[in-house]
Amino acid sequence: MMMILRKSYLLIIAILITNVNLFPKDVVIGQNNTKDINLSGCISFIEDSFSVLSVNQLEQIDKWQPLKGNILSKPVNNSTYWYKIQINNSSDNHFLFFDYFLLDFLDVYYFADSGLIHKTASGNRLNFNQRENLSNYHYFKIPKGSFTCFIRLQSILNFQFPLKIINSEKVNQIQTKSYLVIGWNFGVLLLLVVVHLFVYVNFKEIIYIYYVFYMMFLVVSFATHLGITSQFLWPSHPIFNDFLHTYISLGFVFMGLFVMDLLKIKSHYPNYSKAFNLFFFIFIFSGILNFFNRLLSIEIIQHSIPIFNMFLFYIGVKTFLSKRDLFSLYFIVVWTIHLFFIIIFLMVLKGFIVSNFFTRYSAIMGNFFEAVMFSFLLIYRFKLLQNEKDEVQIKELNLRIEKQQMLEDYTQSLEDKVEQAMNDIEKYQSDLVQSEKMNSLALISSGISHEINGAIHLFNSSISIIERNIKVLNDYTQRYDNIEIDNPDIKENIQKVRNSSIEYECIDDVINESDDCIKRAQSGINRIVSITNSLNYFTMSDTNLPLTSTDINKVIKSLVTLQKAILPSGIKVDMKLGELPLIHLKAKNLNQAFLSVFEFSLHAIKSKSIPKGFIKIETKSIGDQIIILFSDDGVALSDNDLQNIFDPFHLNRVVGSRGLGLSAAYRAVKEHGGDIEVNAEHGKGTTFKITLSLN
Repeated sequence: MMMILRKSYLLIIAILITNVNLFPKDVVIGQNNTKDINLSGCISFIEDSFSVLSVNQLEQIDKWQPLKGNILSKPVNNSTYWYKIQINNSSDNHFLFFDYFLLDFLDVYYFADSGLIHKTASGNRLNFNQRENLSNYHYFKIPKGSFTCFIRLQSILNFQFPLKIINSEKVNQIQTKSYLVIGWNFGVLLLLVVVHLFVYVNFKEIIYIYYVFYMMFLVVSFATHLGITSQFLWPSHPIFNDFLHTYISLGFVFMGLFVMDLLKIKSHYPNYSKAFNLFFFIFIFSGILNFFNRLLSIEIIQHSIPIFNMFLFYIGVKTFLSKRDLFSLYFIVVWTIHLFFIIIFLMVLKGFIVSNFFTRYSAIMGNFFEAVMFSFLLIYRFKLLQNEKDEVQIKELNLRIEKQQMLEDYTQSLEDKVEQAMNDIEKYQSDLVQSEKMNSLALISSGISHEINGAIHLFNSSISIIERNIKVLNDYTQRYDNIEIDNPDIKENIQKVRNSSIEYECIDDVINESDDCIKRAQSGINRIVSITNSLNYFTMSDTNLPLTSTDINKVIKSLVTLQKAILPSGIKVDMKLGELPLIHLKAKNLNQAFLSVFEFSLHAIKSKSIPKGFIKIETKSIGDQIIILFSDDGVALSDNDLQNIFDPFHLNRVVGSRGLGLSAAYRAVKEHGGDIEVNAEHGKGTTFKITLSLN
């Protein structure tokens, strides 16, 4: 019996000795201690599955479990974890250091015998400026004295990281090293984003824009995971840190699109495109689900990522075996190394390997590695595209030179044809303008012919009367000459002479009638002279000079004189001619312009239901300009006709006209450096304003 009891005591003692961690040790920090404090065997923990425990309830709880080492870990769930450490600190230069960033809530309480002596808080759910230390790392200064430290950790994400007690120098070293590594990595990634954007702008290859978006979401995911976004991007909006897995899921969508384009999945393996689309749906759905059920979204994404990575590896191997190309081989090598980092990260989360800086951040390192290596692949692809572009440009240049030579030959031939065509057109247009002039002159000529015929009729009638009267006078004088004065019968003879001229009352009537006929004949002659002078001045047929000193008022008077011969009785012309200086111009062209405008006004009046009206011509000098106004009360043109009134062949209102009159007038006025404007108002008529510069 005694032997049995002795063996039992020995067994109990052995168990106590081998399980010393069942009773966590106190942490003792000396005053001059500069080394890291080993927390193995000093930490105990308890899981609060419903997050209902408060710090005041912890002392009454006896379910604390000892932690074998200093690695704090938890799976994906909503539980809160409490950790307890007994500390005896004599130093004022040591910190409680949490080597992890993705902690939603992190509260640290220090209890002495007298009660709570200090409380501090941190975590990604707090505004950055509410942290005790403004850093992406979570660390807290340990007060002096003996006390119990309670740590409250809450995070939906799974984690596994060491809890350390280190001095301020070591904290600074860790932060400096971290900032250098993070800054270098982000600098490289952002540089690659800019490079690939540049390539996309130049080549418009969609694969580059896929990769740019993948890199951008990768950078945001890295920055969120490392606490950089909390510090720099949204320090006052920590809610954006909860969307980490949304950024990751969108990044994998663009990674999938990149791989599909790189390996030409749609053309070579169209059936696998459906699998890609399924993964895209899962990632997008889980990314959106993150806004409503974060826990479920994280679980879906964490289970989908390994499967998707293995699927991409399988696609790469299958592509290489069928195509044996460089791109698929390169993809297999890069993706294999990437998967190696991912496997290490998953083994850390499951606790199969030790947690350290390399293993904890192996997934980030793997993503960084594949991002950089795929960038090299795209740069190589860029070089191939550039070479292809150069070859195409050389071919295009040679082809362009050949076409340029052909084009020059064709252009020369075409120019010759165009020149010949222009000459023909100018000749035809000149003929048309000449024809237009001839039409106008034909109208004027008919009027002039009428006037001259009238004058000739006056000549004929007056001359016949004058001949008759002269014959009477001759007979009369002959009779007087034959009278013999000495003849006693003189009175009787004189009476006979008078009796022979009985049809005339007296000789004075004969003389007066003859004088009147002579005056009428002279009037006809004057009318003919006036008409011929006006026609000669208006046409300027006596000069071949390009520029002549011209009296505009005299030109207007000549025009009206010629036109009066053909004016209907119901159309009146009113001239209000101001004092004008002489102006140097091409008289023939400008006279034709005045004639074309006058004829337009004349036809506008003739187009009225009752062809009666007036044409008013006004001239005046303002400064260094001469203004000529042609106004009529005829039928006004429509707005569409007004817009195109000076276009060749647009108007054919005048009978026999080809529509070149106003076009030629416009060209003539412009050639003289002048301007011609037209204004029409229904019911009031049309006004042409011609402006000529004296300079």
